[in-house]
Amino acid sequence: MTHFSTEIQQPGPESDRRLEFGLFMGGQNGFYPHVGENRTNYVDLPNGEFSEPSLSAIKVEKYLRNLIEGERLGFDMIISMEQRCPAPYNSAMIMASWLLAKTNKIQVGAIGPVMNTYLNPLRLAEEIALLDIMSGGRLSVGLPLGIGPAYHHMGVKPNEARGRFKEGVELIKRAFSEPGPFDHRGDYFNLPVCNLYPRPHRTPEFWLPASGSLESIELAAEHHLTYLAIMNPMKALISNTQRFRQTAEEKYGYTPGRNQVGCMALVHVAETDAQARKEAEAHILWYNQNLMRSVMHDFLPPGYSGMETVKRIFGGGNYRAKPPEQMSFDETVEQGWAFVGSPDTVARGIEEMTDKLGAGKLLIMGDNGSMPDWMIQKSLTMFASEVMPRFRPARGRPVWADRPKAGFETVSEASALAVKPPRTPIAVFEGLGKIDIRTAHIDELRTPVKEG
Repeated sequence: MTHFSTEIQQPGPESDRRLEFGLFMGGQNGFYPHVGENRTNYVDLPNGEFSEPSLSAIKVEKYLRNLIEGERLGFDMIISMEQRCPAPYNSAMIMASWLLAKTNKIQVGAIGPVMNTYLNPLRLAEEIALLDIMSGGRLSVGLPLGIGPAYHHMGVKPNEARGRFKEGVELIKRAFSEPGPFDHRGDYFNLPVCNLYPRPHRTPEFWLPASGSLESIELAAEHHLTYLAIMNPMKALISNTQRFRQTAEEKYGYTPGRNQVGCMALVHVAETDAQARKEAEAHILWYNQNLMRSVMHDFLPPGYSGMETVKRIFGGGNYRAKPPEQMSFDETVEQGWAFVGSPDTVARGIEEMTDKLGAGKLLIMGDNGSMPDWMIQKSLTMFASEVMPRFRPARGRPVWADRPKAGFETVSEASALAVKPPRTPIAVFEGLGKIDIRTAHIDELRTPVKEG
């Protein structure tokens, strides 16, 4: 069975403990109304609350500027995260294209777009392929189903969400792995001509961000996607990643390596544990109480999740066993949602969690949703200089530093290595016949040619 090729080297025995670090941002401002008991900011927050163009421009500029700093700091990847209301970051692909243009070699990830917002998954495949060409193969893509609240306004029935998503993933897989054109006849998409163009340098690494639904675990295992376990209580994270490996082994005959499992966390580093808490506590509590709060009828629209998944959601130790907005700062840290402290404390926490999960990738939120610039830069600089090197080989270089870039640096290099065009480009001239258009501007070369 064909599957998505990642072109990422499997870690050998000497590098089993190596972690790849990705950087993403919440990019919030803290000025949204504090969420009450019976509402959520994700569905019905009026767009007048904080939508002045000048203020949004400042927020977007800060968000992107802090991300591109990740290349100088030596992160392995920077990630644009698709966020709709209440944030203005509603296109991960547009933001990823900007990040790719402003950086040189670092891998750029786009978590989003939400595939179900597309009329046709092939359109998304085309955008991914084009960005891969434009970036020289530096794009990775997260394919989220989209959180439940999004299905209140995206125009897709919640009970069709997972079926459409699964078929869309399978169609994108075919587009990247099979020559076109081919036809696709499915339950949701009937396309007589599927023909991915342009052809990318390589098939990007695809992630499946998920909170632990059985459907998502199955899909990631079947199609060899990188399973990205999003923030959950530690018991649930361990259960989900174990089930992912078990499914891959028992049903699909392979054992996922560490680099096929990733996790996420809020991170803040300071000189001491006490100082880190003083700086981060208010912002993490704000994040929990506002951005992680969602009333149940918004969070789980009817049909969004299967019955077995719903049972797991409400089971002890699984997602929402305790609503995130009710979690104290200490509980947030104890459950592995956040690593806050000195470099030693943060490194120990990261080592413990990634060892328990067998994870080879850790994506960290650098601003905890709403931190000021000076606090973000202080924490990230300390993290890059005093934490990341502990999880890398002696030189401490990110994975992209020694990786050859796909594509070409110069026109001469491209010309020397280019594959010969498959045919002569021609136009038909009256009285002359078929003429090579490349030399048609020179009279003596305007002579009939044979195709091929």
